[in-house]
Amino acid sequence: MLVGLDTSGLDEHFREHAHRGTGRYISKLWSHLEKLDQSVTQVESVRPMLSSSRWSAEALVQSYLPFGKATVSRQLLFPLRLMSKSYRRFDLLHFPAHIDAPSWSVRPIAVTVLDLIPVVLSDLYAPEKYTWRFTLGRWLELQAIRNAQLIFAISQHTADDVQRVLGISQERIVVTPLGIDENFSVDPNIRGEQKESVLDRFGVPKGHPTVVYVGGIDQRKNTEGLLGAFESLCHLWQAQVNSPQPHLLLVGKIQSDGLYPRLRERIKNSPFSSLVHETGYVADGELPLLLQSCSVFLFPSLYEGFGLPPLEAMACGIPVVSSNRSCLPEVLGDAALFFDPEVPDRAAEHIRDLLLHTELYQSHRSQGFKQAKKFSWSKTAELTFQGYERFLHNPQWAYPGEVSKRA
Repeated sequence: MLVGLDTSGLDEHFREHAHRGTGRYISKLWSHLEKLDQSVTQVESVRPMLSSSRWSAEALVQSYLPFGKATVSRQLLFPLRLMSKSYRRFDLLHFPAHIDAPSWSVRPIAVTVLDLIPVVLSDLYAPEKYTWRFTLGRWLELQAIRNAQLIFAISQHTADDVQRVLGISQERIVVTPLGIDENFSVDPNIRGEQKESVLDRFGVPKGHPTVVYVGGIDQRKNTEGLLGAFESLCHLWQAQVNSPQPHLLLVGKIQSDGLYPRLRERIKNSPFSSLVHETGYVADGELPLLLQSCSVFLFPSLYEGFGLPPLEAMACGIPVVSSNRSCLPEVLGDAALFFDPEVPDRAAEHIRDLLLHTELYQSHRSQGFKQAKKFSWSKTAELTFQGYERFLHNPQWAYPGEVSKRA
C-alpha cells in the first residue's frame, strides 16, 4: 500500500505555507511519518502542485485564460495530472491543507482540514463585494473536502464543524491533534539576568510583569479584545496595586498585514501605548526563551482550528488566559483561565489574580506543563498513519454502505 503526502507547502514559492503554521504541520508530519514502521503501508513525499511543465497542456490552457488562472489550474486542471502514470501507483494521496486539494479526482484523496474559519466566521471574512469568481472559488474549496474519501481534522471541534457545516458523517473523519516542538520547554539553566536581557531588548524595563501574545492580527485574532483586556488590566493595576505597571508584548510578523495600520493607530490612541511593544517575527529557536521571560500569555481569539501558541506557552512554563471559543477549551483543558472574548474585563481580572497570587500562578503553571505533555508530533503522525491504514485496508469505510470509489 502506498500513500503520497503532498509536501508542496514546504517550498517557499508555493503559497505562504512555509512560513506559517501550515508549513510547520506539513514538515513535522512528514518527518515523524518517516520514523514509523512502514513495512505494510509506505508513505512517500510528493509535490504535485510544483511539477507542471511550462510546455504542458495545462500551461497552454492557462495561457489563454484572462483571469482565474490559479483556481482553474488547481481545481479543474490539476486533477488531470493525477491521472498520469506517475500518480496511478498511489493508493491514496493526502493533501495536508484542504485548500490545496483538487475539487474532484479519480484517485482516492485524503485532506486535512485545519479550520473552516472563512465559513464559520463568514461575516468577518466577507468580501466587500461578492463576485461569481469568489463564490465559485469558495464552493470548489469546500467541494475538495466533500469529495475526499478520508478527512483528517486537527481537533474534535474542527471535526464537528466539518460534520455540521458540510454534512459529512463522522465516520469519514479522523481527529489528529497537533503537537509541540521539543524545544518548547523550560530550560532550568536560564538565569534571571538572561530573561531581563531578552525583555530589555524589546523595551520592557526590569521588574515589570509582562503579558505576551503570539500570533497574527487578522479579524478572528480579536486584537481589539487583546488591547481592551490589557488596558483594563492597566486600570486595575493603577487602582489596586502598588507596583510597576505591566507591559504587553506583541510577537509575530504583523507589520506586513493589511490590518496593521489600523492596529498601529489603535495602539497610538491608547492611554497605555508606551507599555505596548512589538517584537516582529521571532524564530521558533528563540521563542521559548522569550516566552519563559514573560509572566502571562493572553490569547483572545474568536476561532482557532487548534491553537498551538497558548499550548506552547504552557510548555514553556507561563500560565495562559484564553478565550473560551472554538477548540480552545478542548486543547487547553483545565490548565487555562478562560474568558468570553467579548468581555475583555474578565481577562484583565484573571491576569491580575495570577500576578498577585503566587499559589494560583504556580497551580496553573503546573497544570500547563501536564496539559502540554499530552501533545506531540509523533502522536500526530501515528494517528494519521492509523487513518491511512484504516482506509487502505477497508476502502468502503470512507463511504459507509457505498461501493468503494478507489480507482
